[in-house]
Amino acid sequence: MFKLKATLTHLAIISWAVRAQPLAALLPPQATAKLSLQTIDDAGEYALVSLACLFDRTLWQTYAQLNERVYVTRRDGSGPGAFFWISRADTWQSDFFRTFLGIPEYRERLQLSVTGSRYTFSREGREIVELDLATTPRSPAHGDRLATVGLNPLIGYTLDRMGLDSTRVIHTTIERRDVRVVATDASFMKAAPLIGTSEPVVAWYVPETPFDIDLPPQLVR
Repeated sequence: MFKLKATLTHLAIISWAVRAQPLAALLPPQATAKLSLQTIDDAGEYALVSLACLFDRTLWQTYAQLNERVYVTRRDGSGPGAFFWISRADTWQSDFFRTFLGIPEYRERLQLSVTGSRYTFSREGREIVELDLATTPRSPAHGDRLATVGLNPLIGYTLDRMGLDSTRVIHTTIERRDVRVVATDASFMKAAPLIGTSEPVVAWYVPETPFDIDLPPQLVR
């Protein structure tokens, strides 16, 4: 096993609260057989689904990346982390990982721009996220609980040809800033039917965070 070092810059995580039961039903069978959703309310009725927008600097290349994630544990409650539904990246690396490992990562034309306090992220020429980095919104209900679940998942779960994998991810530092969501377009997301027209419950911005990835991924038995 070895550590791959990388750095994320201009990381923005935009999260929606959706009904946990129908969200779990949207996950692939290989995931639901071994994972359970982390919920964010005392009744266990709601879970988070998120978009992460960022620049990733890995293997001597910096590229825009976009991923859809939900937050999970293993069936016994251990291994809290994020299940990465699908990732998109503006790099040859996405083609390599999908072709040789079978993980759901796709190459797309993505653009991230930060001008002053205006943060915009576009997919295939269409703006899907606009944030106001200068304005701190009112703290969301259970904000610390939301951050515990969705800000810094220490295990990434992905599917490949062999089944469900887990990858340990350790961030050196991750200092969040709550920011205001100006506009989002979630219509392309897997969870779009559950998100509907609802507004995000929280958005975090992290200017820079180095991290280590333990490779190779470990098959979840």
